[in-house]
Amino acid sequence: MTLVWVSTASHDVRDVIEHAAHVLATAQDPHTAPVADLDPLMELDPYLAEQVQVMHREWSVNPWSITPPSSSVTGQLFGTGQRIIRKLTWWYSLPQWQQISTFHGATVRTTDTLLAHLLAIKAQINQNATTHAEQRLHDLEQQMRAAQQRLDAVEQQNRTTL
Repeated sequence: MTLVWVSTASHDVRDVIEHAAHVLATAQDPHTAPVADLDPLMELDPYLAEQVQVMHREWSVNPWSITPPSSSVTGQLFGTGQRIIRKLTWWYSLPQWQQISTFHGATVRTTDTLLAHLLAIKAQINQNATTHAEQRLHDLEQQMRAAQQRLDAVEQQNRTTL
């Protein structure tokens, strides 16, 4: 279940309906819209990226879904029985299904946040490594120039003494 909040200052029903239609048209479906950018994740771990995609597709629990019945008479009776039981017990099972869906949604959002932080930390580590590598390279170049100058000075001194 997805909740979409609509707020408008108008008290005209047509304006509210038009605004609601606009909000619904521009809202992203949480079942299909990925929250995290999975390209860097695919480079890190393709299996993890695949599982994140499955998690985004399957997080919502539908209490009204039934096992697809087979075409036989027994299968049709089984499907009808499932529908009847779901309709008779909705008042009992709905709070549990809502709690499960809320937890699954929170888990998916938390995982997305953790993955975003992981990717940011990895980028920071790479940047720091590059920055420190450049600094070390610069320091080594200075040391080599100093060593070359000392070598040139020693060679110059040797030439003058010979």
